[in-house]
Amino acid sequence: MTRKCINCKIEFPNSIDYFRNETAEACRQCGDYYLTTSQRQFLENHQIYVKQVFDVFGLQKKNYQQKMNAIDKIIGVGANPCRAFGHTLKMLSGHCPQCNTHHIEFTLRWFDNKFVYLAFSQKTQLIKIGVTDNIIKRELSLNDTNYGNINDWKILKSNLFKKAGQVEAKIQKELIRHRVYRKFIKDYKIVYSSEIFNCDLETANSILDKYIASNL
Repeated sequence: MTRKCINCKIEFPNSIDYFRNETAEACRQCGDYYLTTSQRQFLENHQIYVKQVFDVFGLQKKNYQQKMNAIDKIIGVGANPCRAFGHTLKMLSGHCPQCNTHHIEFTLRWFDNKFVYLAFSQKTQLIKIGVTDNIIKRELSLNDTNYGNINDWKILKSNLFKKAGQVEAKIQKELIRHRVYRKFIKDYKIVYSSEIFNCDLETANSILDKYIASNL
Protein backbone atom coordinates (compact mmCIF):
# COMPACT_ATOMS: atom_id res chain seq x y z
CA MET A 1 0.00 0.00 0.00
CA THR A 2 1.24 3.48 -0.85
CA ARG A 3 0.40 7.01 0.23
CA LYS A 4 0.88 10.28 -1.65
CA CYS A 5 2.81 13.09 0.01
CA ILE A 6 0.77 16.30 0.07
CA ASN A 7 3.93 18.35 -0.43
CA CYS A 8 5.93 16.69 -3.22
CA LYS A 9 2.99 14.69 -4.64
CA ILE A 10 5.07 11.51 -4.76
CA GLU A 11 3.65 8.15 -3.69
CA PHE A 12 5.71 6.34 -1.07
CA PRO A 13 5.22 3.05 0.76
CA ASN A 14 2.84 3.59 3.66
CA SER A 15 5.32 2.90 6.45
CA ILE A 16 7.18 4.68 9.23
CA ASP A 17 10.26 4.75 7.00
CA TYR A 18 8.50 7.27 4.77
CA PHE A 19 5.83 8.91 6.99
CA ARG A 20 6.04 9.86 10.67
CA ASN A 21 2.68 8.27 11.51
CA GLU A 22 -0.64 7.12 10.05
CA THR A 23 -2.06 10.64 9.85
CA ALA A 24 1.02 12.38 8.46
CA GLU A 25 0.31 14.37 5.31
CA ALA A 26 3.90 14.92 4.17
CA CYS A 27 6.69 12.38 3.69
CA ARG A 28 9.93 12.40 5.63
CA GLN A 29 11.90 13.80 2.69
CA CYS A 30 9.68 16.89 2.83
CA GLY A 31 10.76 17.75 6.36
CA ASP A 32 10.29 21.44 5.61
CA TYR A 33 6.51 20.83 5.74
CA TYR A 34 6.77 20.36 9.52
CA LEU A 35 8.89 23.43 10.28
CA THR A 36 7.41 26.11 12.51
CA THR A 37 7.67 29.77 11.56
CA SER A 38 10.43 30.34 14.11
CA GLN A 39 12.34 27.29 12.88
CA ARG A 40 12.15 28.53 9.29
CA GLN A 41 13.46 31.90 10.40
CA PHE A 42 16.31 30.25 12.29
CA LEU A 43 17.33 28.23 9.23
CA GLU A 44 17.12 31.31 7.01
CA ASN A 45 19.29 33.28 9.41
CA HIS A 46 21.92 30.55 9.18
CA GLN A 47 21.62 30.12 5.41
CA ILE A 48 20.26 26.58 5.52
CA TYR A 49 17.99 25.75 2.60
CA VAL A 50 14.71 24.27 3.87
CA LYS A 51 14.89 21.45 1.33
CA GLN A 52 17.86 20.15 3.31
CA VAL A 53 15.49 19.30 6.18
CA PHE A 54 14.38 15.71 6.90
CA ASP A 55 11.55 14.60 9.20
CA VAL A 56 13.19 12.58 11.99
CA PHE A 57 10.10 12.26 14.19
CA GLY A 58 10.09 8.90 16.00
CA LEU A 59 13.42 7.75 14.56
CA GLN A 60 16.52 6.72 16.48
CA LYS A 61 19.71 8.68 15.80
CA LYS A 62 21.45 5.90 13.88
CA ASN A 63 18.37 5.36 11.76
CA TYR A 64 17.80 8.98 10.77
CA GLN A 65 21.51 9.55 10.15
CA GLN A 66 21.52 6.68 7.66
CA LYS A 67 18.43 8.01 5.90
CA MET A 68 19.67 11.60 5.82
CA ASN A 69 23.08 10.61 4.49
CA ALA A 70 21.45 8.63 1.68
CA ILE A 71 19.63 11.69 0.34
CA ASP A 72 22.00 14.51 1.38
CA LYS A 73 19.90 16.07 4.15
CA ILE A 74 21.78 17.92 6.89
CA ILE A 75 19.17 18.84 9.49
CA GLY A 76 16.22 17.04 11.04
CA VAL A 77 12.88 18.28 12.37
CA GLY A 78 10.62 16.56 14.89
CA ALA A 79 13.42 15.19 17.06
CA ASN A 80 13.11 14.53 20.77
CA PRO A 81 13.26 17.93 22.55
CA CYS A 82 16.73 18.93 23.68
CA ARG A 83 17.29 19.00 27.44
CA ALA A 84 18.20 22.66 27.62
CA PHE A 85 15.33 24.43 25.88
CA GLY A 86 13.17 21.78 24.23
CA HIS A 87 14.30 22.48 20.65
CA THR A 88 13.29 19.81 18.15
CA LEU A 89 15.78 20.50 15.35
CA LYS A 90 18.80 18.20 15.09
CA MET A 91 21.88 18.39 12.91
CA LEU A 92 22.99 15.31 11.01
CA SER A 93 25.48 14.81 13.84
CA GLY A 94 22.65 14.60 16.38
CA HIS A 95 23.45 17.94 18.05
CA CYS A 96 20.96 20.73 18.69
CA PRO A 97 21.80 23.57 16.27
CA GLN A 98 19.79 26.15 18.22
CA CYS A 99 21.66 25.58 21.46
CA ASN A 100 25.06 25.33 19.79
CA THR A 101 25.10 27.13 16.46
CA HIS A 102 28.73 26.18 15.86
CA HIS A 103 27.45 22.72 14.99
CA ILE A 104 25.86 24.26 11.90
CA GLU A 105 29.15 25.55 10.60
CA PHE A 106 30.82 22.25 11.44
CA THR A 107 28.22 20.36 9.40
CA LEU A 108 28.33 22.81 6.51
CA ARG A 109 32.11 22.41 6.26
CA TRP A 110 31.40 19.12 4.56
CA PHE A 111 30.31 21.21 1.60
CA ASP A 112 33.28 23.56 1.60
CA ASN A 113 35.86 23.48 -1.18
CA LYS A 114 34.09 20.84 -3.23
CA PHE A 115 32.99 20.49 -6.80
CA VAL A 116 29.47 21.25 -7.92
CA TYR A 117 28.84 19.10 -10.97
CA LEU A 118 26.34 18.63 -13.76
CA ALA A 119 25.80 15.02 -14.81
CA PHE A 120 23.77 13.93 -17.82
CA SER A 121 22.14 10.65 -18.81
CA GLN A 122 21.98 10.15 -22.56
CA LYS A 123 19.55 7.27 -22.12
CA THR A 124 16.95 9.18 -20.09
CA GLN A 125 17.89 12.75 -21.06
CA LEU A 126 17.82 13.62 -17.35
CA ILE A 127 20.22 15.86 -15.45
CA LYS A 128 21.71 15.60 -11.96
CA ILE A 129 23.17 18.48 -9.98
CA GLY A 130 25.37 17.39 -7.09
CA VAL A 131 28.47 17.96 -4.97
CA THR A 132 31.62 15.85 -4.71
CA ASP A 133 35.28 16.09 -3.81
CA ASN A 134 36.34 13.69 -6.57
CA ILE A 135 34.78 13.94 -10.03
CA ILE A 136 36.15 10.68 -11.40
CA LYS A 137 35.10 8.62 -8.40
CA ARG A 138 31.70 10.29 -8.27
CA GLU A 139 30.90 9.49 -11.87
CA LEU A 140 31.85 5.88 -11.24
CA SER A 141 29.77 5.70 -8.07
CA LEU A 142 26.70 7.24 -9.73
CA ASN A 143 26.71 4.42 -12.25
CA ASP A 144 27.83 1.68 -9.88
CA THR A 145 25.02 2.53 -7.45
CA ASN A 146 22.53 3.01 -10.29
CA TYR A 147 21.58 6.41 -8.89
CA GLY A 148 17.98 7.18 -9.78
CA ASN A 149 17.80 3.80 -11.49
CA ILE A 150 20.14 5.17 -14.17
CA ASN A 151 23.54 3.74 -15.07
CA ASP A 152 24.86 5.91 -17.89
CA TRP A 153 25.65 9.11 -15.98
CA LYS A 154 28.39 11.30 -17.46
CA ILE A 155 29.66 14.35 -15.57
CA LEU A 156 29.85 17.02 -18.26
CA LYS A 157 30.88 20.02 -16.21
CA SER A 158 32.15 20.80 -12.72
CA ASN A 159 33.64 23.65 -10.78
CA LEU A 160 35.28 23.99 -7.39
CA PHE A 161 33.31 26.19 -4.99
CA LYS A 162 33.60 27.24 -1.40
CA LYS A 163 30.38 26.36 0.43
CA ALA A 164 29.52 24.15 -2.48
CA GLY A 165 26.38 22.83 -0.79
CA GLN A 166 24.87 26.30 -0.82
CA VAL A 167 25.68 26.71 -4.52
CA GLU A 168 24.19 23.29 -5.23
CA ALA A 169 21.01 24.23 -3.32
CA LYS A 170 20.65 27.52 -5.21
CA ILE A 171 21.02 25.81 -8.58
CA GLN A 172 18.54 23.13 -7.59
CA LYS A 173 16.12 25.81 -6.40
CA GLU A 174 16.26 27.46 -9.83
CA LEU A 175 15.49 24.08 -11.40
CA ILE A 176 12.88 23.02 -8.84
CA ARG A 177 9.96 22.97 -11.27
CA HIS A 178 11.89 20.42 -13.34
CA ARG A 179 12.67 18.11 -10.39
CA VAL A 180 11.74 14.45 -10.74
CA TYR A 181 11.88 11.78 -8.05
CA ARG A 182 13.14 8.37 -9.10
CA LYS A 183 13.09 5.23 -7.00
CA PHE A 184 16.20 3.08 -6.72
CA ILE A 185 17.86 0.62 -4.35
CA LYS A 186 20.68 1.80 -2.08
CA ASP A 187 22.21 -0.30 0.68
CA TYR A 188 19.41 -2.84 0.15
CA LYS A 189 16.72 -0.21 0.79
CA ILE A 190 14.35 1.69 -1.47
CA VAL A 191 15.26 5.39 -1.65
CA TYR A 192 14.09 8.23 -3.85
CA SER A 193 16.40 10.61 -5.66
CA SER A 194 15.93 14.33 -5.12
CA GLU A 195 18.70 15.78 -7.30
CA ILE A 196 17.47 14.76 -10.76
CA PHE A 197 15.87 17.22 -13.17
CA ASN A 198 13.95 16.86 -16.40
CA CYS A 199 15.03 19.95 -18.31
CA ASP A 200 17.10 20.66 -21.39
CA LEU A 201 20.85 20.54 -21.01
CA GLU A 202 21.29 24.14 -22.13
CA THR A 203 19.12 25.46 -19.28
CA ALA A 204 21.00 23.59 -16.56
CA ASN A 205 24.35 24.40 -18.13
CA SER A 206 23.62 28.13 -18.28
CA ILE A 207 22.59 28.22 -14.60
CA LEU A 208 25.79 26.45 -13.53
CA ASP A 209 27.82 28.80 -15.74
CA LYS A 210 26.22 31.76 -13.97
CA TYR A 211 27.51 30.54 -10.60
CA ILE A 212 30.91 29.69 -12.06
CA ALA A 213 31.20 33.25 -13.39
CA SER A 214 30.24 34.75 -10.01
CA ASN A 215 32.82 32.49 -8.31
CA LEU A 216 35.79 33.89 -10.24
